[in-house]
Amino acid sequence: MSPSGARDGSNSGMLPIETEAERDFDQSAFTPILRRILRLTPAVLGAAFVDFDGECIDYCSAVDPFETKVAGAHMQMVYADLAPRFVGLGWGAPDLLHLAADRRELLVARVSSEYTLVVVVTAGAVIRAVLDGLDRAVRDLRVEAGLPPVYARGQDPTALEVAVRKAKGWPYAPSSYVQQGARTEIAAVLGRWLEGGDVTGGDLVCFRVRTKKGEELTLAHDAEANRWSLR
Repeated sequence: MSPSGARDGSNSGMLPIETEAERDFDQSAFTPILRRILRLTPAVLGAAFVDFDGECIDYCSAVDPFETKVAGAHMQMVYADLAPRFVGLGWGAPDLLHLAADRRELLVARVSSEYTLVVVVTAGAVIRAVLDGLDRAVRDLRVEAGLPPVYARGQDPTALEVAVRKAKGWPYAPSSYVQQGARTEIAAVLGRWLEGGDVTGGDLVCFRVRTKKGEELTLAHDAEANRWSLR
């Protein structure tokens, strides 16, 4: 149902539901969320909610559903290849990839470490309404899937900005961190271990480190939210 309560979208500025191609999946609790993206503008051709392996959990499409599901699977593979490279550079896991081709544009949004939302749009037609709709869909999918809200770093003045480096036997290790404008260099990493989830529900990667001033402390990384904390 649209925000205004009109089932066909006639009073909500959204496209009629008849624009949707015939489904070959049973509807799920995720279907209304994906359908809302599809009905934003005729330029949106499909939306696929996929898991880590690229398997389609649910979708809505105005074109052949096969095209939308294949786009979801392939873009998840692209995301899975790029995300560790971003983390290794110290940038954190990407929240959104925007790929533009001659005929299509694709928006690949991280819902969690296990789930991705892929939206297929006509080339040259990614507008603010589509991006806003994508943000809302990510939030709604997380709620429907029982995932906690995404941590917003800007809401916590004590959050850390951590630079990482390549590490033998590990994907990455911290090399320095900045807290409230002050940079601390790390001289050595003394150990690494995993702990159960933080406030976001993601597992914590913990590093015991020694700073160049000789202080020993623990840096914990919640990869799900790309949040670092100091212990």
